[in-house]
Amino acid sequence: MPKTQPPSRPPKEYWFNRTHQEEFADQFWLCPIRLVTDGTWARLWRMEGTKRGGGVATSVLPVLAMHVFPGRGEDVERWTEWCYLSRRRIARLAGLDKSTVREGLRALEAEGLLELRYDLHPETERKGFRTKFRLSTRLYPQAGEEKVTFRATLIYGGTWSLLPTSSCRHLYVVLACLDPVRDPDVYQAVALSKLVARVRLKPAQYMAEQLEKDPELRKKEGDRILARRRAKAPRSLAELAGFSGMRRSTVAEALRVLLLPVPGRVGGKRGVPRMSVRKRKRMARREPLPVLVRKGKVRARKPTWYAPDPAAQRWAWPPSILNHQGLVDEIQRTWGRKRRLPPKLLWD
Repeated sequence: MPKTQPPSRPPKEYWFNRTHQEEFADQFWLCPIRLVTDGTWARLWRMEGTKRGGGVATSVLPVLAMHVFPGRGEDVERWTEWCYLSRRRIARLAGLDKSTVREGLRALEAEGLLELRYDLHPETERKGFRTKFRLSTRLYPQAGEEKVTFRATLIYGGTWSLLPTSSCRHLYVVLACLDPVRDPDVYQAVALSKLVARVRLKPAQYMAEQLEKDPELRKKEGDRILARRRAKAPRSLAELAGFSGMRRSTVAEALRVLLLPVPGRVGGKRGVPRMSVRKRKRMARREPLPVLVRKGKVRARKPTWYAPDPAAQRWAWPPSILNHQGLVDEIQRTWGRKRRLPPKLLWD
């Protein structure tokens, strides 16, 4: 009698979970500024041979860069260590589908930023190969080079995958690299300490004491200091289009989405039926959800500044929301529109 083949197991799907959110909470990718300034990021916007769409390679690249680091592996001067991530996991984290991830990996390989290796799958029940990758050290800063930090919470917290379009992800990296304040938290802390020391020498010593005691006043003064520094380096839509490789209209549409608040717990008092008074008060005390990108004052026929908000990179969605495809689709549709989410998407 012919031998019966053992039943093949279904492919393993990746689901967002608290374990990975906590495991990667302190991980980050140091992105060199030159990726945007030398035109590499603009070349990755549209893959060769395509006429419409783009941003596949740039949606995948930050996900890969969070998992490997330079200085390890065989050829440490040119490549990182080999790493394995399933395409389903990459697709879930990048907000793409599995076949699109394959095209993005090929685009990065054609650019010389990635190498692929096919190994036999270690599980004997499952036939075929699994793909390992390693990244070029050009994707990481060299000694003394300017860089910007992307936290892994942006990826594993779900915000990266929930962005409605790939153009939003592509432009987000461009705005972060063009921000003159490389580390807003450090710059703000140093500037405030200098301000307190300067104010103490004047009769307005009361203001110095208030800055040290009142966190709201300290935050307001810190935001004013950051805005004053960023106002010295405004960016027009034409400049952003040149750095990103996108059309001006695509840049304007992506900016419109990035400037909107992250949809979610934005209500509390309205639209939630049968909510207890205690719960309503607790939701009303919550601060508004962060905005991915902030901008300066808009003046007629003059450019303004755009900069990512660090608070958005530290914020994570609940896995129960991220793993529900119907809610994910509703969030993505809502993010592109200026309206509130339905009550079923408000959570504790």
